[in-house]
Amino acid sequence: MKRIRNFVLFFVAFTLLYACRREGHSDITIVNHSDRSISVQEQYPGNPESEFIPLFRCGNGATRILPNSQLIIPNEDGPPGLGGVWESYFKRNKYLQFLIMDFDIYWEYHSKPCDIIRKCVPILHVYRLTLEDLERMDWKVVYPPVE
Repeated sequence: MKRIRNFVLFFVAFTLLYACRREGHSDITIVNHSDRSISVQEQYPGNPESEFIPLFRCGNGATRILPNSQLIIPNEDGPPGLGGVWESYFKRNKYLQFLIMDFDIYWEYHSKPCDIIRKCVPILHVYRLTLEDLERMDWKVVYPPVE
């Protein structure tokens, strides 16, 4: 009898937790349609006016995306293990920014001081995106940009 009760309690708890999952998009996909590896740095604002200068942020690093492949960026804002949705991020912030760099050039300088990286690694493209931009793009950011 105790086993049945425990099973029912577990089932109810699991159902409630699953039902509490937020509606929205939990991932943003960055797609590299170029013939070269690129590096992507995600940037999240504190103060949108001053922090959205397209400048490499030291200490954040950058992620490599091979040619004709993609990177999925999950929203980590939420309960541990459940993640969050990007729509909730945009309730608090207006923009999300991605810097695109050539991977080979970035890797050549990645261990150098920050001012050297900023000086020697060109930013190929800056994506400064709003919620509306991502919805229009179906949550896929494509490099090189498609006009």
